[in-house]
Amino acid sequence: MSQPFVYTRIFLGSSGSRDEWMLTDAAKILWAVDNCLDNNIKFHTHRLITPSECKRGIILGSNPKSPRLRVPLPHPQITNYISQSSQLKEDFLRDIGDCAKDIRVRENNNDTLFIAFCSHGRERDGAVFIGPGMGMEHNTGMDTETIQDSEVSWITVEDMETALKDVPESTRIIIWLGFSQSGFWSKSKRWMAMNEPESRLEESQSTTHQGLPQFSHAALSRLELIPADDCN
Repeated sequence: MSQPFVYTRIFLGSSGSRDEWMLTDAAKILWAVDNCLDNNIKFHTHRLITPSECKRGIILGSNPKSPRLRVPLPHPQITNYISQSSQLKEDFLRDIGDCAKDIRVRENNNDTLFIAFCSHGRERDGAVFIGPGMGMEHNTGMDTETIQDSEVSWITVEDMETALKDVPESTRIIIWLGFSQSGFWSKSKRWMAMNEPESRLEESQSTTHQGLPQFSHAALSRLELIPADDCN
């Protein structure tokens, strides 16, 4: 039997100017996992990451008088940028389906599929937003269905259930949802919702601990401390 394998798929759904926090979430998750040698990683994004942004990375922290950390952005080789929302959705779901088939062929009971959604959630069903930005409707609490934009698509719970239907039952599937409507996903009969695990203090040489991304020594070594004077 082959060694356990980790498949990581990160999805950034919004390219809106008010949604830069989503890119930060995605970058932190990718930074935590992309030094794992047994990790098959892909980053699907509606937001274009320019070469200059990729070189600069993301600076964490809000105090301009304190040193801050620079987190690297995803490498272009693992990035699938598509500006058309419906096409990005199609590509992502196809990729998840391909992962499921690959896992079944491998026949390893300890494989892990980790999926992270960095986006907004639709108020009525928790579907994942894909588009150029939610605009004022989201901030005022209006139902996101009022948004009139032909470039908006949604990934529903049912879409993911279908994409994951070929994954063997023995495979650990972890879905990370970065939005407040994630409770809808716990109603699915295809998986069991679990509370976020408590933080662990023991050291780990791997970027995964029981299937969840961790900050390994290799990942930590890639961080850069930026002096306060250089953060502006």
